[in-house]
Amino acid sequence: MNDTKSKRYAQLAVLITLIVLGGASIWYWGPPSSAFFIAQEQNKGNEPASSAPEVVALRTSTQDQLIQRYVTAYQTSNCAEVANCTLWVQDRIRKINQESDDTTIRESRRSNMCRQLFLHEEGRDRISILGIDDRYLIPVTVKFTIEGADSGRQDLDTPVLERVWGVFTYSDPGTARKNERGESIRSLRAGLNVSTNNLILKGSVRGNWEIDFSSISMQW
Repeated sequence: MNDTKSKRYAQLAVLITLIVLGGASIWYWGPPSSAFFIAQEQNKGNEPASSAPEVVALRTSTQDQLIQRYVTAYQTSNCAEVANCTLWVQDRIRKINQESDDTTIRESRRSNMCRQLFLHEEGRDRISILGIDDRYLIPVTVKFTIEGADSGRQDLDTPVLERVWGVFTYSDPGTARKNERGESIRSLRAGLNVSTNNLILKGSVRGNWEIDFSSISMQW
């Protein structure tokens, strides 16, 4: 009986310790979702973000033309060019063509897909930890500059040739992308994974671009 009680007390002590440590960790560091905002707050004063990824030296990109074409395609709502550049869009078109032999139905479905690519929906134009859809990230007025490339993601379904990184700089707070608190973002760094057959891959839950959240600058 005493051994049973001792074991119960020991288990209870361990549980209490874990609860205390967990509470202390959240109190000190904040909840996991706060890391996104901590990086932004630090960048307001041009301080290095504590959640910044390890800096990897970039090499010269071999896909500059592809990336620039892709950015321009979104700025001009050019669905055909987006399709030429993007693997998942090509897969979607292939599926549409396989689903029906009716030319009218195919065309209608392709038109609807194109409409969805550029459709702006209220409440989805803010950057979150899930990313942001490309149509919101790349407004007509944004300035985009390629930095270089690294080896890219190794956990995607298709082998990656390289990941091209670039900087988006917004022209004014009114047209800039915003964070989840509604604050205008001045600039951010993002990367696109390009497959070995020279097609852009999906790299985020929302959108193809991987956002470097530690790079987000709120300094206007």
